Amino acid sequence: MIVMSNKRILILTAGLLVAGISYGQTQSTPVHFAFHAERTGDKTYRVHLTATLDPGWHIYAQVQPKSAISVPTKIAFTRSPLVILDGNVVEKGARETQTIKEAGIEQYMYEKTVDFVQMVKIKAEVKTTLTGSITYQVCTDKECLRAATVPFSISIP
Repeated sequence: MIVMSNKRILILTAGLLVAGISYGQTQSTPVHFAFHAERTGDKTYRVHLTATLDPGWHIYAQVQPKSAISVPTKIAFTRSPLVILDGNVVEKGARETQTIKEAGIEQYMYEKTVDFVQMVKIKAEVKTTLTGSITYQVCTDKECLRAATVPFSISIP
């Protein structure tokens, strides 16, 4: 029987803990966001919050069936006295349905890319910024990362 001293066990445990923390901090996110606004008319803009995913990963739609267990994507805009949101955020992409028959789960998701689009109107012809955050969860067929929130700031010319 091999007996390790308490000091060696403590050093080994500390080393493993540091390695685990370091791995968690260096792991990059598999989703990459791009934000921009385009003029569509007089004081009217189309705002794009575009998610591009690494191969094998998917992000969940904003609205999910009752049986879904994933974290749906949520987009929150900061109120601005100069900006009026026109309608709801629309998802543009190839939405897929994920079905897990054994658990009775059905959920909606996007792979590769999805563009979340919000129409806005500005009250005056001035330069302003639309800010907010997007909360999302990404998964593969084998693992899910914890939900994350990313702030955004989009210039509206």
